[in-house]
Amino acid sequence: MKAKKQVLLLGNHPVARDMKRQFQQLGCTVVVRDSVADVDASLLSSTNELALLANANDDALRADNEVMGWLSDIAEMLTATDSAACYTSTRMPCHLLLRSQTTLWMLKTVDFDHDINQRFDIFAFTMEDQWALRALMGNPWPIKSSAATRADSLSCPPIDRQGIDVHSNQTVHLVVFGLTALGEQLAVYTALMAHFPNYVRDNQLRTRITLVDPSMGDKQEALFSRYRHLFDNSYYRCLSLDRGQTRYHEPKYHGRRDDFVDVEWEFVEGHLHHPLMQQKLALWAASGDRQLLTVALCDGDDNLNYQEAFGLPAPIYRNPQTVVLVRVRQQTAFSMMGRGNRFANVYPIGMEDCGYDVRQPLMQMARMLNYFYACSFGRKGIPTEMPSEEVEQEWTKVEGFALRYSNVYNVMTMGTKMRSLGHDANDWSQFYALTEDEVDQMAAVEHNRWVVDRLMLGFRPPTDDEKADIEADIKLKKKYKNEQRVHLDLCSYRELGTDEQGNDVRIYDRDLTASIPLIANAFFENLDTADQE
Repeated sequence: MKAKKQVLLLGNHPVARDMKRQFQQLGCTVVVRDSVADVDASLLSSTNELALLANANDDALRADNEVMGWLSDIAEMLTATDSAACYTSTRMPCHLLLRSQTTLWMLKTVDFDHDINQRFDIFAFTMEDQWALRALMGNPWPIKSSAATRADSLSCPPIDRQGIDVHSNQTVHLVVFGLTALGEQLAVYTALMAHFPNYVRDNQLRTRITLVDPSMGDKQEALFSRYRHLFDNSYYRCLSLDRGQTRYHEPKYHGRRDDFVDVEWEFVEGHLHHPLMQQKLALWAASGDRQLLTVALCDGDDNLNYQEAFGLPAPIYRNPQTVVLVRVRQQTAFSMMGRGNRFANVYPIGMEDCGYDVRQPLMQMARMLNYFYACSFGRKGIPTEMPSEEVEQEWTKVEGFALRYSNVYNVMTMGTKMRSLGHDANDWSQFYALTEDEVDQMAAVEHNRWVVDRLMLGFRPPTDDEKADIEADIKLKKKYKNEQRVHLDLCSYRELGTDEQGNDVRIYDRDLTASIPLIANAFFENLDTADQE
């Protein structure tokens, strides 16, 4: 008989109880401790997986420092004994719940040190991070009832609803009231996920993200400082509703290079009940199917969010395509509401005691994507199957957390890509090879996604002089990328050139796109098998 996997869960965050329940339903033994002070070498010797949860009652920075200290202490204990069991690879899986979005952003940008990355296969997250993903992705995984989280019963439609194909004139529009940690994460993940083939046909069909906050000035500058290169190369406008001021910004190379960022932004200083804001909401909701509107109420005051959720302009509730997301830490009356009432499009998010899937479906799919890259970039050709042992073997070669997470950013868009192609998780077994036209369309979509991903990670396009230098000697391309975080391929899909070996760089986007059905089928088959065990 196969031995049960043992999970060591440290911390008293409210989500701990739900995570313990999920692990147990997956057949694991769960050992719960309050802190690393309650852990010794003998316990670690029988531990296969870690869950380290930052304290919800502490200051965010203090809580993150504590949980990162736990990780360091456990690494030292494991190094001293060198006897830890490992479940899926030479690294021990570790769920690392942080409190601060800044800490998470820093780790994705700067990474853990080498020793930590060698010892642990870390999936770091905040609850805002997970709530935002669940709200925007809907429920893309075919989860059996025994493995479902308590948040699954409240899953809302994905941000692109039934999907946006190349012929559609629909666009996604996210409107966030309250630029809190959750509001920011909703905006960031929408920018990373909402890329569609109709923009390839008409580059006026951009995803729009509108952020509204009474203190927008300072909060906007903080966002700009973290994602400077994204906003340098994007269309955005800044409005003050009370002062009647508007400032427009065009991309840095507007008029000199093709547009290559398919997301536009609005930063509004004001509040929900301003007459102009009410008028705009009504107009946006009344646009029919043309605009897929999502309104997110993310103020730090749950009572305010709850009250405002049922007092929005009437067209918002009449449009079946419009979705309202409400930040509430407790489920309140939502758990009792049926979906057939006039507020059927209002969904709660942000319940502090649920929302994280311990199976890490995105990380599981990221492993398969990484295997594709290993085959394609390793000149082995496009894979025709996903053998689990080889998939795991290639994953162990990805040493950095930041590198592993870049694969997660990619597979976050798997659901939107499948829907753009006319499929979803319910018919994955009928999702076969793509046509040449579909590959062409979706390869450009993948490039557009990659552009936003790289810009948000701190890369920038070359200046005109740098571009001329690289084009004169293509060997400089890697030097600029590695030493100055300047990437020649941050441009439109049409303007892409060749790599150092003389290959058209579009081939990588095309190969990845052609592999989407294989990745989706392998992932859903594995998930289905795991749920039946």
